[in-house]
Amino acid sequence: MNAQQKRAWFVLAVFGFTLAVFGVLGLIWGFHARTFGALGLFGFSGLTPLVARKELTDERDHAISSRAGIIAFAAFWVLFVAGLMLPFFLKGPETMITISALNLSLIVLAAGILVFAIHAMAVLVSYRDGQSG
Repeated sequence: MNAQQKRAWFVLAVFGFTLAVFGVLGLIWGFHARTFGALGLFGFSGLTPLVARKELTDERDHAISSRAGIIAFAAFWVLFVAGLMLPFFLKGPETMITISALNLSLIVLAAGILVFAIHAMAVLVSYRDGQSG
C-alpha cells in the first residue's frame, strides 16, 4: 500500500468515526445545533499530510490523484447544483426561501466532507482497478 492509499484510508476512517459519533450523539440528545458540533471531528482529516509523508510518488500516483480530484469536484458540483435547484422545481420559481446561518454553514461543511470522502474513495478504487488516468 503506497502513501496515497494510506492517506485515503485515513480520511475514510476519520469520516466514518465522525459520522458514528454524530449519529450516536444525535440518537442520544437529538439532532440540533449543538449536535452538529460533532462534525468538527472531521477536521482531523487535516492531519492527512502527516500520514506516510516520506514516501516518493511517481507519475501514476499524480495521475490518480488528479483524476480523483476531478471526480470529487464533479460529484460536488452535480450534487450542489441539484440541491440548490431542488426548491425551484418543488416549490416554484416565485417561492421565497429563508435559510438560517447554521444551515448555510452546514451546506459548506457537507460540501467539504463530500469532496474529501469522494476523493479518497476514487483514489482507492483507481489503485484497485489499476487505472491511472
